[in-house]
Amino acid sequence: MFDMYEAQREISFTTFARRTNWKPVAKALGYAIGAMKGLHLRKDWHVRFFRVKWKGQVCYYMDWSRIDHIFLKPAPGTGVQPEY
Repeated sequence: MFDMYEAQREISFTTFARRTNWKPVAKALGYAIGAMKGLHLRKDWHVRFFRVKWKGQVCYYMDWSRIDHIFLKPAPGTGVQPEY
């Protein structure tokens, strides 16, 4: 994973939101979604978003309080992501 961090590119929340299924994670972390009142992920200046290739696959991740939440496309034909 160290190679992944060396090749990362910071992206905007808009790009991250367009490319990932971020809402379930944001809701589980306590963020407001849509018209809800409260702190929205896009407005949290402690969170950063990145695009990177990992094991040959483009992935997106958010750095949330120094915890990385990595988003990958499901493995072909399975609907689920393999574990690494």
